Amino acid sequence: MSPRTGGRRGAAGLLAAVSLALPALVVVPGTARAAALFAPPITYITGSGPADVAVGDLTGDGNDSLAVANLGHGTVSVLLGNGDGTFAPAVPYPAGPGPAAVRIGDLRGNGVSDLVVANQFGATVSVLLGNGDGTFQPPRPYPAGWGPSALAVADLTEDGAADVAVANQYDGTVTVLPSNGDGTLQPPRPYLTGPSPSAKDIGDFNGNGALDLVVANTGDGTVSVLPGNGDGTFQPARPYLAGPGPSDVAAKDLNGDDLADVAVADAGDDTVAVLLGNGDGTLQPPRPYLTGAGPSAVTAGDFNGDDAPDLAAGNTGSATVAVLLGNGDGTFQPGVPYLTGPGPAAVTASDLDGDNLDDLVVANQFDGTVTVLLNTGDSAAQAAGPAQAAGAAAAGNPGGCSGS
Repeated sequence: MSPRTGGRRGAAGLLAAVSLALPALVVVPGTARAAALFAPPITYITGSGPADVAVGDLTGDGNDSLAVANLGHGTVSVLLGNGDGTFAPAVPYPAGPGPAAVRIGDLRGNGVSDLVVANQFGATVSVLLGNGDGTFQPPRPYPAGWGPSALAVADLTEDGAADVAVANQYDGTVTVLPSNGDGTLQPPRPYLTGPSPSAKDIGDFNGNGALDLVVANTGDGTVSVLPGNGDGTFQPARPYLAGPGPSDVAAKDLNGDDLADVAVADAGDDTVAVLLGNGDGTLQPPRPYLTGAGPSAVTAGDFNGDDAPDLAAGNTGSATVAVLLGNGDGTFQPGVPYLTGPGPAAVTASDLDGDNLDDLVVANQFDGTVTVLLNTGDSAAQAAGPAQAAGAAAAGNPGGCSGS
């Protein structure tokens, strides 16, 4: 369910798309090229080491814009959307030391989007209050825990203003910072999760209307569910086996029962594991699906317009994002890879151009860019089958030549 400062503002626009000469779908040599579900990748410069990306309306015009956490620059970059799937040049804002995650939310309940950034090297989260026009005020830091590396921003106290939950990778906790409703945050409330929590999301796993937390624990191959009480407090974590090296987690109703399920990117065995919910807050055993080399991110969306949730996994080892179309019952078809840029560290899905189909945005940590993959609306792409992503970067990676 997404930091900046100085930078190359003048150069940070849309790059000449060498990528347009390359197919977005990576196909096996010698096979016929099937219709592609996504158009060729479009790349935008952001800042040094983009580790996360969030999508939302930052100007109140109904268009999706991007916020990117730049781990190497201590900044968050804002790319305002034009409503057609293209974006203005990146504008950087100071965030804090080592921004590892960014999310968009309304912390004041005034209808204006604010930014929240997790500063991994500063043990803080920064709040950048929005002005309503796509610009932001200077960051206000708040203590979190050691090594904050992932964020969730949602109304956890049911008071109409967004609150903040942070996964702290170095101390095995998640801290909850309730909002005061005026853009400021209350002191952190820590909850034990598991070793090295690296990712988190929010969903309702037991159908009581209160939001619960789910955290991926890289240190022991588990995910932890912390049931919410509806007042911003949470019950003790319940761990479930996920797979080796869980690096990201997404909470989404994957089987149409109106309750959240879990998808986990397992970098240790190149899979995405799906853990369906039982409806009482517990999870079923994981069902793994192959994705590509080193999946570091996962998101859910509807990519073929059939109203069944699909999955997309960013594969750091092959510079691709694998799309797994859903069958509507919590099972998924084989992954089909699409080129991104080097080191895809985060991926998110949203309808960027208003065609009622989800597009993809990928943060490429190794070359300081984000890649936008616009949906073509051609569901026949699923006939391509599970193309092999190995060697994609060597075959010609459009993101890799965009940073200069």
